[in-house]
Amino acid sequence: MKLIIMGKPVMLSMAIIGLMHTPLSLAENNAEVIEVTSSRVLQSQSEALAAIDVFEREEIEKIQPRSLAELLQRVAGVTKITQGTEAHNTDLFFRGSNSDHVLILIDGMRVGSATVGVKSTSSLSVDQIERVEVVRGPRASLWGSDAIGGVIQIFTRQFRQQEGYVKAGLGSNAYWGVSGGFGIGDKEGISVTFSSESSDGFDVIRPDLSNPFAVDQPDDDGYERQSFTFHGQKYLSDIWRSQLSGQWDQGNVEFDSGFGGDETDYRNGFVHWTNQIDMGVSRLEFSAGFSQDRDEDNADEIVPGSSTSLFKTDRTQLNLVNHFSIQSHVDVSVGVDWYLESIETRDQYSETEREVSALFGIMQYQRQQLQIEASLRYDDVEGIDEEFTYHASLGFFTTKNMLMTLSHARGFKAPTFNDLYFPEAFGSMGNPDLVSEIADNSEFLIRYLHPFFELESSVYFTEYDNLITWSSNPDTGVFQPINIDKAEVFGTDLTLRLASYELTHELTLSHQDAKDKNSDQQLIRRPYFTAFYNVSMNWEEVWYGALEFEHHGRQSDVGDITISARNLMNAIASYEGFQDWLLSIKINNLFDKDYFVIDQYPGAGREYRATLEYRF
Repeated sequence: MKLIIMGKPVMLSMAIIGLMHTPLSLAENNAEVIEVTSSRVLQSQSEALAAIDVFEREEIEKIQPRSLAELLQRVAGVTKITQGTEAHNTDLFFRGSNSDHVLILIDGMRVGSATVGVKSTSSLSVDQIERVEVVRGPRASLWGSDAIGGVIQIFTRQFRQQEGYVKAGLGSNAYWGVSGGFGIGDKEGISVTFSSESSDGFDVIRPDLSNPFAVDQPDDDGYERQSFTFHGQKYLSDIWRSQLSGQWDQGNVEFDSGFGGDETDYRNGFVHWTNQIDMGVSRLEFSAGFSQDRDEDNADEIVPGSSTSLFKTDRTQLNLVNHFSIQSHVDVSVGVDWYLESIETRDQYSETEREVSALFGIMQYQRQQLQIEASLRYDDVEGIDEEFTYHASLGFFTTKNMLMTLSHARGFKAPTFNDLYFPEAFGSMGNPDLVSEIADNSEFLIRYLHPFFELESSVYFTEYDNLITWSSNPDTGVFQPINIDKAEVFGTDLTLRLASYELTHELTLSHQDAKDKNSDQQLIRRPYFTAFYNVSMNWEEVWYGALEFEHHGRQSDVGDITISARNLMNAIASYEGFQDWLLSIKINNLFDKDYFVIDQYPGAGREYRATLEYRF
């Protein structure tokens, strides 16, 4: 099944103590943050009627994450499953949904593979990210297929004239990395960033040797990767701003395999041209882009007579949106989305191309204490089906600082090319009769913002229908995907931030009960309970230090295996006392705990990374 049916907060009391005294303000963090992902229009984060987390560049630099997934694991309701280092396969489960139920956008461009149906987050360099916006819950009525569990919107870095940085780092497992960026021009200019890094890694599989089919390659599995981004803008007139952005990355990742290749080369990239024309009474946005996602293994080098396994996706994308106001308190947006996906593989797929076109409308109403958002979208996915999705939210400010929201939404996930057209091989093949997977979500959210205290809590319930599972056809004996599975997830998320004395506290708690409705069994790789706590301090605006505590509850895995709960601690420190220089160090798994992420895949032991950055 595609939803993978193969199956305390100890620090809370410390955080609550901080309420006794709060001279350090959080107001700057919640007053000016602007996001666009949840409603596809500019909006204050505090007024958004959705569960949203925004990470700005300054916060990313303090956290020092090794990957996008490591950054997002602190978001309530997000579970990170990494099969090795930060460059290896990583799954993000949003609120119990599957890892391919999350849409990833980079500078507004839809990216990822059309064969497996997901974008790998492990190829992205964190040094090149300016801001990340995370929306939990269905947003298919705004963005179309894939946005069932949530949306991740990534914005690459931009620099002003003669502004930039260079950075170098060393770490455990023979890690080294360099990155840099600079800007040319100010209001009209170009920004460029680059990144290169390498690591020997560690042995990513610890097999059960009692199994005669166990994969046993007792060697380190390392990686190397390079990345480049650019962003430029020009004002074609007083009302017309045009921007061109792009990203390119390539790399090599080693892994353990019992057949085929044991390393893969990837090359990904996109170019996206966007335009905004502000006509006063309305604002027109139109864009065009092209992206490519390519993976190829080394099977021909280690298996005589074999050919490499190649999977390549090309996607061309066009978007048009018009925003206008009907009255002072009613804003409306209407738009058209279109994209064409084509694939190239070594295997003979019966179909290698499909077209997706969509129409959508968004309405926002805000007057006094009441706020309403509604959206409706029609998608026509070539060769599959047509889908109507919707979203409706009702928000009410009970006080100046407290917002209560009730919402309901429907999302869908179109079957991938592998699901539909995978050629018959080894007794398996795709099923061209599949329809889209469907999710219906209801949610109650409460948000309270205070200069020294922030609280957001959600209770949600999601039902999944037409979920795709691969099973044996009783008539032919062929292993094929079919739309038979159903699942439901009931969960609660809580995010708490507060300041006390010189300390800042952040706590996220998540509980989710994710079950297969056919068997009433818990979905695999979804822990019942997770918690993340960070306590940090800035001293004299020169020193920064933080301790992080992670709790991942026990979870089931394939074959009725139970993965034990784990508790980890990380330490962070940085010094900015030298003019224009920043020295940072982070130690993950401080006490070198031994644990498994999933069956046979151990977590990394104690790891450290130190970086020195010069800014100009």
